[in-house]
Order: sequence, then structure tokens, then C-alpha cells
Amino acid sequence: MKRIWFKPDCVEWIREGRKTTTFRKNKKEGIYQVVKGSWFKPERVGLVIKLIPIGQTDAKTVIERHFHEEGFNSPWHFERWLRENNLDLPEVGFLHKIEVLGGIRP
Repeated sequence: MKRIWFKPDCVEWIREGRKTTTFRKNKKEGIYQVVKGSWFKPERVGLVIKLIPIGQTDAKTVIERHFHEEGFNSPWHFERWLRENNLDLPEVGFLHKIEVLGGIRP
């Protein structure tokens, strides 16, 4: 099974049903085991998801129009979270629907 990493708070938002999309530089499709840790010693977090590509878009559109599906209350909250976590969204990438297949409860 393929692996995918999310920040710990994003994992909780996915479990709660608040985060229903993810924006990635590359198109991803299929079933993924959510893990944490390093590439060489990944640890399963008990969450299995299916990623379904929605389409290619830009980061500005994701922040302004899809903030709610990403788990935020406003574009401002999304941008603040990105800054606080030292994350930069790719200028252009793919928005994916997240379907939880297993591991709602930790």
C-alpha cells in the first residue's frame, strides 16, 4: 500500500470529517496508508484513505475557494496555519477528494 504524510492536526481533521480535500503538487490516485515520521522509518497512524483527483488548480484558488474542505474557517486561517507550520503550497497542483476507508478513531 502506498504511504502518504499529513501534519498531525490534519490527520485529526480528516478523522473528524473536517478535511475532505488535499492539495498536492503531483496527481495522486488510489488507496494510501497515512504515516508519520521519516521516509526510512514511517509509523502508521491507523488511517487508510482513498485519494480521488478533482482537478488541477492553483494555490490561490485552493486558499480562497476550498479553505473549508481543507478544514479551515476562512482563507485567513488557512494562510496563518501554513505560515505557522512553515509550509508553502505549490503554485500549481492537483486538488484531491479524501475518502476515509478505515481508522476514523485513533
